[in-house]
Amino acid sequence: MFEIEESPFTRFMKEQQQETEKEQEQISQTKRLKRNAVPQQHQQSKTKVEKLAEIQMNVRLKLNYDEIKSFIYNELNQIDNNLEIIDDIRLKTLTLFQIFTLILTSKPVDMSQSIERTIYRPNFYIKINDAFGPFNFNYLLDLFDIDYSPRQEEQQFPYVWQTTYDTKVHVKIWDIKPQYERQNSSTTTTTNTNDNETLLGLLKKICRQNAYDDSTAENLLKCLEGKDRNYFV
Repeated sequence: MFEIEESPFTRFMKEQQQETEKEQEQISQTKRLKRNAVPQQHQQSKTKVEKLAEIQMNVRLKLNYDEIKSFIYNELNQIDNNLEIIDDIRLKTLTLFQIFTLILTSKPVDMSQSIERTIYRPNFYIKINDAFGPFNFNYLLDLFDIDYSPRQEEQQFPYVWQTTYDTKVHVKIWDIKPQYERQNSSTTTTTNTNDNETLLGLLKKICRQNAYDDSTAENLLKCLEGKDRNYFV
């Protein structure tokens, strides 16, 4: 069979097409590099440890007893001059709550997986299954809860952060309302005060014990109510 020789026009069109394909490939490669560069920079910002200048410790009472309040206000929130385990002179002028906070958060706290980083809740729960069955223990003995927030309102924690002995710790104690005040208060206040008695409160408690934020609990509640069936998909 005879081969038909390509015309100059055909060769020109093929060359133009090849050049166009090369340019498109270069453009696509440049876009891929830009897309990959953004997550890498974002990832670096998520892994950088930032040292806090100040932090707020929230102590939330769970039981309305004078003995517990006296223990918190007069012992844990006071300076103990007889504490011999403290070597650093900067800690000797702090209360037990403040010393506890600086030691607890002296190692980096990673909150990069949290959607909202306005509150940090340490895990004070122990869950163990042994030959005798499940064992659950709360270091705080369910007398009060402890969480941390940035000093400024509506501010968020860095993705990864830690405190130093120079970090200023502000302690805020949230008292519990008497029963008659809870009965006479609005529905919103009652729900917040008796959070453990609601399904949302139970989900929040489970999420906090497993290092998830409250937004996860709200999504779980929507899923259980059938409002967001695709949450786990």
